[in-house]
Amino acid sequence: MTLTSSPTSAAASAAPSARPHFSLCVYCGSRPGEDAGFTTLARAVGTWIGKHHGQLVYGGGRSGLMGEVARAASAAGARVVGVIPQALVDKELANHGCDELHIVTTMHERKALMAERSDAFLALPGGIGTLEELFEVWTWRQLGYHDKPIGLLNAAGFYDGLWAFLQHTTGAGFMGAWQMELVEMDSDAQALLPRLVQNAGLGSSESEMRGAQFSAPGMGTQRGVDFATSVTGSTATRWQLQASQPLYNPQRRAQQQQLQLQADMTELQWHARQQQVMLRTAERYLGLALAQETLRVTQQQLAAVQQAFDAAQERYRLGSAPITDTHEAQARLAALQAQQWAAQAQLDIQRRALADSTGLAPAQLHAHLPQASQAAPGTNTNNTPASLLLWQERAAQSNPGLLLQQRAVELAQAEADKHQRSSAASVDLVAQAGQERLHGSGSYGDAQNKQLNAMVGLQLTVPLSTGGWRSAKLEDSLRQHEAAQATLEQQREQVAQQVHSAWLGLHLGGERVRALHTALTASSARLDATRTGHEVGDRSLLDVLNAHADQATQQLALAQARSELLLNQLRLAQLAGSLDEDALRQANHSLQATDFATK
Repeated sequence: MTLTSSPTSAAASAAPSARPHFSLCVYCGSRPGEDAGFTTLARAVGTWIGKHHGQLVYGGGRSGLMGEVARAASAAGARVVGVIPQALVDKELANHGCDELHIVTTMHERKALMAERSDAFLALPGGIGTLEELFEVWTWRQLGYHDKPIGLLNAAGFYDGLWAFLQHTTGAGFMGAWQMELVEMDSDAQALLPRLVQNAGLGSSESEMRGAQFSAPGMGTQRGVDFATSVTGSTATRWQLQASQPLYNPQRRAQQQQLQLQADMTELQWHARQQQVMLRTAERYLGLALAQETLRVTQQQLAAVQQAFDAAQERYRLGSAPITDTHEAQARLAALQAQQWAAQAQLDIQRRALADSTGLAPAQLHAHLPQASQAAPGTNTNNTPASLLLWQERAAQSNPGLLLQQRAVELAQAEADKHQRSSAASVDLVAQAGQERLHGSGSYGDAQNKQLNAMVGLQLTVPLSTGGWRSAKLEDSLRQHEAAQATLEQQREQVAQQVHSAWLGLHLGGERVRALHTALTASSARLDATRTGHEVGDRSLLDVLNAHADQATQQLALAQARSELLLNQLRLAQLAGSLDEDALRQANHSLQATDFATK
């Protein structure tokens, strides 16, 4: 809700009838402050607005700097628009002498109406209310709600502390330099005010010359000539182009190195991730193959025990075998049935895990175990002590994790170099071209003012002081470099241990496979002999059942050993950074189908 108060007849008669050339919103304190210079400044701002046929938009009070700028503007012929909330009418002593006095219900309405009626904004010294108004209109410009110029009049260094804090905020990464550029700060009101008006697309220009001398052919020489020009009620247009090419900038060169290192790290991260996915997929594939083999062997053993159970029952019925044989077979049969259900559940889990890695439907997934010939590389020349040193060297040079951490060390060093070089001078080739034009009416009729400028040159920048910021950032970056170097050394030790472990698994895995293959052959022969002995009465049914279980144990142990041997080959390649499609293709050639039938 907005209530508009009409001015007194005296004020109305004094108000200018012409349309204002511009409308300037002024934020300032409702108190005068301790420095009398602030009062003088407020009066000067108001006088300038009136002298240049402008309109003042302000908080509507008649106390403090608010009242001073309003009275000075009105006395100089400016139109004065005040906006004040009802709650502050008595507290700030509303100025009923305004040409327009809008009494609103909320602070938000106040600020919105002031912004709507203004072409530009200017903040004078003031308290938290002034700062709140300044920061809100600043935020609106940042968000693109308006593009009206904003000025900060830093009289007697009043805003030095605030500006330093905002620069600190920018350095801390909470603001961008472009946000600081949305506000123009100056300590000279006579310089800042015309710029605000011109940047708003409005402007005025006055010039006066006394004692000029002119000469022309046939007209002689004229001395002591006085003349004046003016452009008021005008439209201001301005364009400017700037270009800069760094020629010598040590800090920027360090930043370029950082960007290159970051690009390298991104590529290494992709390579490391690719190898991790390959190895994890191979692990899940062999996990599925082993689960399939476990279920197959369990079902094979279950069928044999079922046959033994049936035979025991028949022999007991005929009186040729004791009841204990039947009980032994029945107990073993129940245990195997439980193992079968567990094996089936594990198979489903492994198939789902592989489906997650491949994106294929679980029903489409069937895995094969490594062949015995491939899983027992007895003639592999890489299984020598000398090859361990070779693998260690390969890992030290090509391990993705080590390379990534090495780039992190180099990046930390580049960060330190950047801060080290931030105090060095830089040279830029700069060029600039621009035009300013005022076009409108003036005191002497239609008028225009046009200025052109162009410049090409070299710019030398020498940082003088950063208040300790550079040295603090340099010290921090050096500590970060030391930490990255320590992490690198730790990772080197871990990779060396992992390579040794994978190499031992590969070196000893072949011997283990051959030993388990021999044990499986022996357990199969033992099973055949035990069956024959049982048939002639030399061995019990329990002996046969135990022989079946031993054979199944050796079958699963051999399958596990073959899988671990192949995985160690892949792990060693991954640690050395050489796990690729060719390595997977070679591993695939070592696989063979089993007689396992899925359900």
